[in-house]
Amino acid sequence: MESIKVPKKVNRHLLKAFDFLQASRTDFVPIEAIQNQVRWSLRHTKPVENLEEVVLEALRIQTDLGIV
Repeated sequence: MESIKVPKKVNRHLLKAFDFLQASRTDFVPIEAIQNQVRWSLRHTKPVENLEEVVLEALRIQTDLGIV
């Protein structure tokens, strides 16, 4: 599987989306909701190719690092 380079702005918006969607520390947030929130928050920036795949890769990396 080929590694995808994740832009810094996607990581920032991913954490913001996760914080916005999670009301408390125990709430489950579906991946589709995270992807939609990131897409909405990036609407005024330069488009990112394959945004859904980039968000999944960013989530995987942040999970491996223990951030999420």
